Amino acid sequence: MTNPNLVKEIFSNPFQYGRFDVKTMITKELVGQFSLPTINGEEWVLHRQLLNPAFHMESIKVVFQSIHNIQMRIIVYMISCP
Repeated sequence: MTNPNLVKEIFSNPFQYGRFDVKTMITKELVGQFSLPTINGEEWVLHRQLLNPAFHMESIKVVFQSIHNIQMRIIVYMISCP
């Protein structure tokens, strides 16, 4: 799929469009057998609903601000080093 708006729509509404079936051994070894990319059905819906609040913009803003502050301290430190 090459249209970014369609990709965003599909990933924003997984309950409407379903999810991609990722069942390869490599994926299971990388992310675990019982993780979101490798489970299906009701179990996937439950896990998705549990994880959804963590990715709301208000939660992410706090993390971004922390990352920004740490990066600024690192930049100041790097500039001040001879």
